[in-house]
Amino acid sequence: MNMRGARFFLAILVVMAIGMTGCGGGGSSSGNDGNAAVLPVAPAAVFSASNGVDGNELWGSDGTEAGTYMIKDINPGGDSEPRAFVMLAGQVFFAANNGTGEEVWMSNGKPAGTKILKDVNMSGSSQPSDLMVSQGKLYFRADDGIHGYEPWVSSGAPLNTRLLKDINPDGGYSNGRPRGMAGGKVILAASDGAHGYELYVTDGETSGTALLKDINPGPEGAYLQSFGQMGGELYFGAKDGGHGNEIWKTAGTENSTVMVSDIVAGSEGSFPNGGREFQAVGNVLYFTADDGVHGVGLWKTDGTDAGTTLVHDINDSGDDEIASLTELDGKLYFRADDGINGSELWVTDGTSANTRMVKDINDNGDAPSYPGSIGIAVYEGALYFSAHDGEQRELWKSDGTAEGTVMVKDIDGAPSTGSTYFYGWWVIEAGVLFAADDGIHGCELWITDGTESGTRLVKDMNPGLHDGFDEYCSMS
Repeated sequence: MNMRGARFFLAILVVMAIGMTGCGGGGSSSGNDGNAAVLPVAPAAVFSASNGVDGNELWGSDGTEAGTYMIKDINPGGDSEPRAFVMLAGQVFFAANNGTGEEVWMSNGKPAGTKILKDVNMSGSSQPSDLMVSQGKLYFRADDGIHGYEPWVSSGAPLNTRLLKDINPDGGYSNGRPRGMAGGKVILAASDGAHGYELYVTDGETSGTALLKDINPGPEGAYLQSFGQMGGELYFGAKDGGHGNEIWKTAGTENSTVMVSDIVAGSEGSFPNGGREFQAVGNVLYFTADDGVHGVGLWKTDGTDAGTTLVHDINDSGDDEIASLTELDGKLYFRADDGINGSELWVTDGTSANTRMVKDINDNGDAPSYPGSIGIAVYEGALYFSAHDGEQRELWKSDGTAEGTVMVKDIDGAPSTGSTYFYGWWVIEAGVLFAADDGIHGCELWITDGTESGTRLVKDMNPGLHDGFDEYCSMS
């Protein structure tokens, strides 16, 4: 998949505020960049799509045909490719290109309220990334053409959008990226040119931005990867020079930044999560790791060395191929391959005895169904995902039981091809929005309420066989 294609997979679910709390009384989503948030005005979901005339632009939908429309043609005659959506003070912030360069934009869901936040790089593109909101401020990485890639901060107003700190001022750039929260402060990964890539902490002010801890002294850095929140602590993978890449945590102070467990003694490392995200379920954090004995498997931690253990050796002859970690009703659901049934849907309560396959959806020997290949959505007590039963890839749902794991609808209706799904599930009050190709309308916006009759095409945004989502349904 090329970079242009990858950008279309980055969409935001913006849940209607009416009668909902948190990520929505209806549910939440997991997988790729499904950043859930609350927008107190319509539309309910904001994403990038094309009508075949105006290019890939900012669209919104409330789950109805009439309520699905292009919000604004940001780049007339071209593609603005909006991506990396987050919410702050009732508005959506995202990266987009108006033809003069990619910058951070903002929108209240209306054309007049969709505008550039600030032209950070007046001579080209600032290439903003890693947008994150914390305590009423927007953080992101950007290049202003002078300081290189450094962390920026904004209150959501142009005049209050500024370089947070030039962490590497000596002719280089820090590549400072917001990574999460700890102890009420934002944690960055950055390099000042002397310490290598390490953790920094900030309170949103230049004077309050400093090296948190030099985990691996010297220019090599800590090889930081995979970040996840549990409570007020941030967990991540790092190496300190004496140990390989292992699981660490921080509460936002130097003394609280410690290795949780040395899963593989010595310099080899267990490489927790290998670049994937962690998943918290209550006071337990799940992740993948390789202990050198069982292959890559499912692990959990309560933040202590003694409480960091392998959950279950699912595939005793190789890697478990764990992916799409999702929480529902206090349990963890995920995709795994036990070496016998292929890649299928599994569930655990954190104990080995209660770690099991939910259902062998593709029961043709070791043939996989690959459930959750584009992530898993949660809506009204059920999981929603795409899966292949041996004849076709279609929309499925599960309540966590074998009998309650069923195909919702044969959208394509052609067993030889089956439906394919776009990267993204967007949960709104009316149901789960997703992209699919029914073989008639191309890759377009659909919605499901969990019933066959309630699974329907929302709108043919790019009429005919053309794709509203730019031909990327095939990527699922």
